[in-house]
Amino acid sequence: MTSKWSHLPNAKHIDWVIKTVEEYAREWSAANDVGVVARVVAWEAAWNFGLCDERKTARYAALDAVVGAVGRFLARFNWCEIDAKDAAFDAIDALVAWDSSGYLLDKSVKEVKELVKEGNHAAVLLLPAVVVKNKLKKNTKLNKPRLFLDEGAWCALLGDNI
Repeated sequence: MTSKWSHLPNAKHIDWVIKTVEEYAREWSAANDVGVVARVVAWEAAWNFGLCDERKTARYAALDAVVGAVGRFLARFNWCEIDAKDAAFDAIDALVAWDSSGYLLDKSVKEVKELVKEGNHAAVLLLPAVVVKNKLKKNTKLNKPRLFLDEGAWCALLGDNI
């Protein structure tokens, strides 16, 4: 499916944000602990970066997708996750504004926090996404999920043994 942001260099990262904010809204919310002042300054930098109309259209479409994803999450769990939405919005703003920002999602939390201290605006906006991505990656590695047949039934084993 083609989206209004599929032409952007960070389209796959934007898709990841939208996908994970619905499924892992609690993690996104918990990761959204960047200071308000730093976030506002970084957001203004992203917004004032000179986004052309085409990028603004892509941004609005991606933000609408986040609202839909968070709305679907809220419909299932009936509780408010404003922080998750805000963190996802910030990530999308960084990914739309700065084509070179996607690499930050592959960094460790420690590395991105160092960039935040240095005043890197993209790092400020993407820090919650990096926290979520690293947590999801770590959980998968730790649990080593395995699927197997046991007496004709499919079983999933998380970890080394029962």
